[in-house]
Amino acid sequence: MQNSTEGLETIKDFYKGMHAEKGEHHFKGNVQCLYKYTSLVDIYMPFILKMEAYSREIGKNDLADWLMQKKDEVIVFLKSTGWTHEEMKRGEWFINNNGVHCFGQKANDNKLTPNCNCAFISNGFVFIATHRDSAIDEEKSNLLLIVG
Repeated sequence: MQNSTEGLETIKDFYKGMHAEKGEHHFKGNVQCLYKYTSLVDIYMPFILKMEAYSREIGKNDLADWLMQKKDEVIVFLKSTGWTHEEMKRGEWFINNNGVHCFGQKANDNKLTPNCNCAFISNGFVFIATHRDSAIDEEKSNLLLIVG
């Protein structure tokens, strides 16, 4: 079954952007049901796979394995705090001025943009939160995963 809608092409490009060779294999597409299309694309799992890949890229394999074990907990958190597909797609990994690996919208001064959702990877933990001005917004929920 072929479906060439612009939305599906965008999703397929997102998966290819995660991994040039394997991205096509992660693309799930649509299923036709009674002449209507129902989307089967999980918007959260690609983000978790992106975090796992980055963790492995920087040599944190134990953290990547732990993240995959806790993926259901992470998905529940991302859904409950309202992370959007655009935020997960638009963000980028970078090392901030303090040497911490950050994911989010990067400002010109190598810091996170205020009021954006973000993730941090460090020795033995992943921290997912909302960034406000120059610090983590402690009034909003955040998730800390510690290896172990």
